[in-house]
Amino acid sequence: MPVKLKRHTITVEDYLQMFQVGILSESDKVELINGEIFSMSPVGSRHIYYVNQLNHLFHALLGNKAVVSIQNPFKLDSHSEPEPDIALLKPPKGVYKDRHAESSDILLIGEVAEPSIDYDREVKVPLYAKVGVSIVWLLDIDQGQLEVYEVPKNGQYTSKQIYFSGDVFTLEISGEEFSISVSEILE
Repeated sequence: MPVKLKRHTITVEDYLQMFQVGILSESDKVELINGEIFSMSPVGSRHIYYVNQLNHLFHALLGNKAVVSIQNPFKLDSHSEPEPDIALLKPPKGVYKDRHAESSDILLIGEVAEPSIDYDREVKVPLYAKVGVSIVWLLDIDQGQLEVYEVPKNGQYTSKQIYFSGDVFTLEISGEEFSISVSEILE
């Protein structure tokens, strides 16, 4: 008969305190998801390239209409502090000087997935839906596609579109529409 052990989850405050007292350091590539600490996938050259592509695209397209945050943590809820590859935050940028962004600050989250594709789809995307992040991009660089999740409802996204190189779609941020060519990201 399998033994059932009680799990003890930690809060974001506990997690941050682990950094303050030296249990964890900035060199530990971890994130807090549902009260558990997970190791993050190593970042390879292709991953860096596509994160930089998204960074360049968003800066050029949006200017000051959003704060572009690269691989920074944000407080999702009391037990999760993920570090998405890219996040668009509500401006102005000065509000983030003394605090981490929170789920209510998020306009869009982007994850660049290579070895982490299943984890991103099965763990992180539903987690983002649960707190109402309105748009999540999952860039599957192995398949050469961009998955766009929108309209969170009851902890899941009700809309999922898949775009390939050559496709053009519209992104709405802060009431403005922007035309995006997937080729700009993938090539």
